[in-house]
Formats: sequence, structure tokens, C-alpha cells
Amino acid sequence: MDEKDPLSVEESFEIIQSMIDKAKNSVADNSYLFLLWGWLVFIACIAQFTLKVFFNYTHHYYPWAILIIALGISIFRNRKNTVRSGPKTYVDYSFLTGKLLSFYPLVMSATISVALALLTTFISYDYDILLCGLAILISYIIPGYLLRLQFRVH
Repeated sequence: MDEKDPLSVEESFEIIQSMIDKAKNSVADNSYLFLLWGWLVFIACIAQFTLKVFFNYTHHYYPWAILIIALGISIFRNRKNTVRSGPKTYVDYSFLTGKLLSFYPLVMSATISVALALLTTFISYDYDILLCGLAILISYIIPGYLLRLQFRVH
């Protein structure tokens, strides 16, 4: 039985880097999830704020029902992608953050979102919804478009 030569340090780093690059491409290719969820949550936030503040509507939370659409689309697309994507690696199962992907806009958007969350403790509920919309814009919509752009460039 032939024994394989142990991998050199450079070969090990190349394998790890290729796994990270594959994960980056997978997330960038699936930027539609950032955009789908981002836009629908953003629209729900603005609609709820408008119904509550400007129209004083009792059931101002109804716009959140549009997230059912996103859930259905996400389940359908993920099921379709799972069938054709082949075997999964550890990187596919890991929780990918901006730091792991070395994608600075995700790191910055997470930091800004935490700051906005802290700010909500000092303002009224009506404006919490607007800050939620702003956080979604910063943490989902803008990075989603940047990921899509990066995927198309590479």
C-alpha cells in the first residue's frame, strides 16, 4: 500500500484558501438571499412605521406577513441548490461571517447594526422600526449588492 506524502505547509494553505474562496463564491452567488430578505424586511419596517405613525392603524404589524413570501422562495431556492451543489464541506456548514469571508462591508455593517440596536433603548418604539429598517439597509441590502458585484467581477 502506497503512503501519501504529507502535505507541505504551502499545499495545506492552498487547500484552506480554496475552501474559503469556494465559500465566498457560494455566498456571493447566493446574494439574492441578502437582497430578498433585506428588501422585504425593509419594506415591512417602512410600511409598519407608516401605518402606525401616519395612519394610526391598529393592525400596523400586518406588513410583516410578506415575509412568508421570502420564506417560501428561500425554501424553494435552497432545496434546488442543495440538489445540484453536490457534497458539502465543513466550510459550507459553518456560520459565515464577514470576518471569515474577509468581506469588510459585512464586518462594518454588523458593527453599525449593534450600535443601532443600542440606540433603540433610548428612543420610542415608533422610531425603533425605522432604525430596524436602517439596520437592514446597512447589513443586508448594501452588502447584498456588493457581494453580487464582487461575484460578477470575479
